[in-house]
Amino acid sequence: MAGVTVEFVTAMGDEMFASLRTGAVDKVVSTLVLHQCPIDMKKAILRNAYRMLRPSSLLLVADYGVQPTLLTQMLFEQVRNLDGRENTRPNKEGMVPIFIAECGFEAVEELTAIPTPTGSISIRFALKPANS
Repeated sequence: MAGVTVEFVTAMGDEMFASLRTGAVDKVVSTLVLHQCPIDMKKAILRNAYRMLRPSSLLLVADYGVQPTLLTQMLFEQVRNLDGRENTRPNKEGMVPIFIAECGFEAVEELTAIPTPTGSISIRFALKPANS
C-alpha cells in the first residue's frame, strides 16, 4: 500500500519498549514465541501487547495450540521435549486464548490451524476494544 509506514520492532515481548508508548501501534504479531515461555512470561507478553495497541487494534498470534489429531499430538511431543513440558502445557491444553481474553482482548478467535511436521500451529486474532 502506498503511503503506509511499516516498522517491525524485535524485542523481548514481556519488557516495556522505551521507544513505544502506550497505544502507539495498530497491530502486534507474535509468532512461535509463547509456547517457549513460562506462564507468567506468556501473560506479560500479552499484557504488553495490549498496552502497546491503540483501541480497536489487532493482535495476531501464530503458535502451537490444542493438537486436533493423534498424529499432530505425537508430532508436538518433540517440541514439548525440546522447549519444556511445563512451558508447552498451556498451549497443549488450550489455555492461550484464555490468557489473551484475560488481558482484556475481545473476539479471540482461531482463524485456522496449519498442520506442520512438528504439530498443528493455530493462527489466532483478537481485538483491543474500542473503548479501552
